[in-house]
Amino acid sequence: MLRIGMQDDIVLLSYRVGKERKVMATLALDPIAHVIAHATESLEGRERAMHWLERQSDSFGNRSPLEVLSQGNPDEVQRVDDILTALDYGMHI
Repeated sequence: MLRIGMQDDIVLLSYRVGKERKVMATLALDPIAHVIAHATESLEGRERAMHWLERQSDSFGNRSPLEVLSQGNPDEVQRVDDILTALDYGMHI
């Protein structure tokens, strides 16, 4: 049976042979996909995450996090992720 699992930002595809699990492939998550997954986890669901991702914020120069992510600038993608991490720890930015 094929199994898909996550470990950090790596997706693991594996299968079992007897009692041994063999890894078929590993895939690194795209940084933007990582941020969207982080938002979904941090904000406890897809609907709340999409609301946050679509809402303009002073933190992003009156742009939405999705607008920031769509630009693909690695520093700005990291900034969105950093703000989610701050929210994880109860900080309001």
